Amino acid sequence: MDIQRHSTSSADTIHRRMAISVVRDDECRRLTATATGELAFPELLLFLGTVRTGELEQYTLLFDATGATTAISSAEIAALADRVRTIKIQTGLRAPAALVAKADALFGLMRMYETLCENVGVDVIRAFRTVEAASEWLDSQAPPSR
Repeated sequence: MDIQRHSTSSADTIHRRMAISVVRDDECRRLTATATGELAFPELLLFLGTVRTGELEQYTLLFDATGATTAISSAEIAALADRVRTIKIQTGLRAPAALVAKADALFGLMRMYETLCENVGVDVIRAFRTVEAASEWLDSQAPPSR
């Protein structure tokens, strides 16, 4: 996973081998993750637990998977939603996250994830078909109360 910081401060990059790159925008308080290739369950589980920690918990997240595919099962989607529930219990509710996919199968999995997260009390995650719609929704969201 690559993390790049875009702000008035100096840029820094962390390199790891993953199909997700993350750009940090301190001015907008947003992380934009771009996923390419095949997304795997272990990679997404690691992403959930490491990308929005500390001060970044309150950065909105735009997860652009328009260039990605996946073979993740519905059981794995449920496990990801359960991980979000655990994170909420441990650290509180994070800022809103918008997930974007064009492929029908991946979009369907994102909608399932959104619904399962809502069922565990995390109602700040939405699935979209376009980056533009996702970005507009994130811009309209107030920061969550902890």
